[in-house]
Amino acid sequence: MTSRNKILLFILIISICISVPSAAVQARILQAQTYEGDKFLVGQSFTLSEGDILNGNLVMIGGTLSTEAGSLINGDLFIMGGTLTLAGKVNGDVICLGGTGNLTPTAEVTENLVSTGGWLNVSPGAKVFGTTSINTPGDTSFDFSRIVSNPSQAETTRNPFSELLWSIFRTLALSAMAAIVVLIFPKPSENAAETVRSSAAVSWLIGFLTVFILPLVIVLMTITIILIPVIPIFLFVLIIGIMFGYVALGYEIGRRLEEMMKANWAPPITAGIGVFLLSLVIHGIRLIPCMGFISVSIVVLIALGVIILSRFGTRKYPLPPRTFTSSVVPPASTGIVQSADKANADSPK
Repeated sequence: MTSRNKILLFILIISICISVPSAAVQARILQAQTYEGDKFLVGQSFTLSEGDILNGNLVMIGGTLSTEAGSLINGDLFIMGGTLTLAGKVNGDVICLGGTGNLTPTAEVTENLVSTGGWLNVSPGAKVFGTTSINTPGDTSFDFSRIVSNPSQAETTRNPFSELLWSIFRTLALSAMAAIVVLIFPKPSENAAETVRSSAAVSWLIGFLTVFILPLVIVLMTITIILIPVIPIFLFVLIIGIMFGYVALGYEIGRRLEEMMKANWAPPITAGIGVFLLSLVIHGIRLIPCMGFISVSIVVLIALGVIILSRFGTRKYPLPPRTFTSSVVPPASTGIVQSADKANADSPK
């Protein structure tokens, strides 16, 4: 190979080495996307790649959310019960309810960072220009001796904002659970809701009596020894039943609201709205001293009575009346029968 060919080959190799990285960079720039408007995702996986821009708020319930370094969200980021990996920039608040999350060293939040009911790891290099409030489930400490000895000190350690977010998270979770239960078990849910409508007071009475009988039943099961392994299963079924009764109670509230508004909602939507309203009312009543326990007790007793009367939604209560066929001749036909008898008597034999 001559020296001239060697020089040309060298120049060709250098040109290829320079053009390949620049082509890759250009391809990445061309692939960058811009999303306009708010984005609402449920149970999905979503990734903002490098160079991607979202001009709006991002709300995700469940699922997995990832933002790469160099991405941008011009709005607030709200994630509930999912997995978050934040490496880009957010021009707004970042709120995490439940789930897990991680802010990498390249992450940047221009406003507040709030996490409650879950686990969020913030790397030392991550930048948060607003306030940071992170409360994990392990932060809750039930030190009753401190509350009794110094109630005012115990009260000052509460974070009202975190409690509000945690209440909202539980309310939304219960609403989602109600919608799923009604979607999977439509007929049992309808039967239980009909029981609430027709026999709410009777359901409360049955639940009240069951609470007194239940300890005796557990004691008898313990005495038999052989039924001791059944006790945890029995209690688990009882808890599941109370939750189902709670869904039925909320479902009936949603149906009443649907009738008042003359709307036509799908049964899962009706149940979700009803449970949401019921949970809000309970949380509101709990703010009144000594009323929280009473309200929760009433709801639990009604839910317990509903599952007993409806047999876990397998029937409606009260049962429809039985119909009997009667062989008695109606009074209206009495005159016709008498006329026929008289005609037979007057006819010649």
